[in-house]
Amino acid sequence: MSVQSPAPQKKPWFIALLSALDGIFIYLTAGISTREFRAMLRGDAPGRPNTRLTPHADAFLLHIKPSYYHESVTRFTHTYRLGLLSTYLFLFETITGIILMIWYAPTPERAYVDMIRLLNNVPFGQLMRDLHRIGAELMVGIVTLHMVRTYLTGSYKPPREFTWLTGVLLLVITLFLSFSGYLLPWDQLAFWAVTIGTSMAEAVPPAFVGEIINLLARGAPDIAANGLLRFYLLHVLFLPLLLILFFFVHYYKVVLYGISLPAQEEEVGEDTANRVPANRRVYYLPEVLLDEGTFLLAVTAIITAVTVFLFQAPLEHIANPQQTPFHTVAPWYFYWLQGLLKIADKMWAGVIIPGVLLVMLMAIPYLDRNPSRRGADRRVATISGIVAGVLMIILSWMGTPAYAVQG
Repeated sequence: MSVQSPAPQKKPWFIALLSALDGIFIYLTAGISTREFRAMLRGDAPGRPNTRLTPHADAFLLHIKPSYYHESVTRFTHTYRLGLLSTYLFLFETITGIILMIWYAPTPERAYVDMIRLLNNVPFGQLMRDLHRIGAELMVGIVTLHMVRTYLTGSYKPPREFTWLTGVLLLVITLFLSFSGYLLPWDQLAFWAVTIGTSMAEAVPPAFVGEIINLLARGAPDIAANGLLRFYLLHVLFLPLLLILFFFVHYYKVVLYGISLPAQEEEVGEDTANRVPANRRVYYLPEVLLDEGTFLLAVTAIITAVTVFLFQAPLEHIANPQQTPFHTVAPWYFYWLQGLLKIADKMWAGVIIPGVLLVMLMAIPYLDRNPSRRGADRRVATISGIVAGVLMIILSWMGTPAYAVQG
């Protein structure tokens, strides 16, 4: 009968090294050991006490994330990750924007020249500009889709009325953030689109108030050095800070009340953030974190591929205040305003109608007193939303150069 030899003993220095490395890992992960990390990767169930919850108490970034979610809200088809994607695109825009700032000076003498130099002489300059432009377009679209999904699912109902309100403000800030960057290339397309856009401020009654607002926006009767500098500061400083402020208020409310469940699983006013049955919890570490990380990596790869192979941000001739182009095109998300301008004066198209729409959008949770979120019980709200969407599409088509008003 053979005798099994004892397992070799680990050297004291090796044990000390492993212990030191484990301590560093615990410090970096705010409380998770290497053994627990391996268990997470294997898909093992958490132990008791659940050490995977420690980072949510000790780490700043994880402290603002819920430690677990209801399994229903982690399904991709429930939210399509639109809120996460909106946040990611803002970070994406911040990074690419800071890179572009290195080679840009906001003066009429330098702005267009810097754009040409960026595109032709700076390594990957064209790519950075294209990524920043397509990211801005996507951010506007994704934030809009996020609002549409919230409306169609009735997720603005109690207790999430204020969450909806901050979401509307974030949408407005996102629109102006993108529009403020429209002027910075200082080409003909940007110059005249912004000139027409800011001229709508003149329609604000009484007349002297409109003139003051227009002067504040442009920095002079016509857009020149002061106007470019003001749009630059709005784009890189004031509007991003304002967006960050309202984002944290919005996100705080989302964490406080939880992401709304599918309508058939939640009653209006129910606390879905704190009353999640143990058997329906999905912990942020590691499941949700891995899902979100994989999703964002895929999104980044798709954006980069589309930018490299299919997209190139336009750049026309340098801005010329003395030469009005035949067609002046607003950004696509303001086509509907341009369409209104073709059929109504600036007072109605630029002030009254947009103002009424904004107030109505913010008031939706307080006007809709239907206690149900189910689509079958909300036919009036659903049909109203669809009709509004169709009207916006029609007005947007009217705002394109393809639709001409016969004089």
